[in-house]
Amino acid sequence: MIAYREEIFHPGLLTPVIATGLLREARNGWLVREQTTPVVETTRLGETFLSVEGAAGPNLLPIPDSLRPTITAMRALVRGDTLALRKAFALELSDAPEGWRLDLTQPGADRLAILGCGDVVRAFEIAPVEGARRVLHFGDAG
Repeated sequence: MIAYREEIFHPGLLTPVIATGLLREARNGWLVREQTTPVVETTRLGETFLSVEGAAGPNLLPIPDSLRPTITAMRALVRGDTLALRKAFALELSDAPEGWRLDLTQPGADRLAILGCGDVVRAFEIAPVEGARRVLHFGDAG
C-alpha cells in the first residue's frame, strides 16, 4: 500500500482541492484507490472497467481511452514495474528542483511525469492539455 496526498489544481479554483488515501494492487490485478478525504470513496481500476463506490453506492463505468495511459503509469508505479513504463511510454529523464523528473510521453495522452530524489519516487503528475492538473505526493498521506 502506498499513502498519497493528491493536489487538484483546477483553473476555476483559487486553491487546490486536497484528497488523501491509499493506492494498492488487488489480488486480481486491479488498481485500487481508497480515498479517505475529503470524502470516503473506493475506485477499482481493471483493464476495461472502473468501479467507484462511495456514499451514493457502486457505479461501474467503462474506462475511456484517454485515461488508459494514466492508469498504465499508476499501475506500473504501484507495482514498481519499470519495464511496463518503458514498453508503454517514451521516457525522458531530467533534473528537477528537488531531484529528478521522468516525463512519460505517449501520442495523444495527457502529460505525465514521475518525480523523485535518489531512488525514492515522491510524486506523480498528471497535466492534461485542458482541465485540472493533479499531483499525487507519495508517503505520509496525513
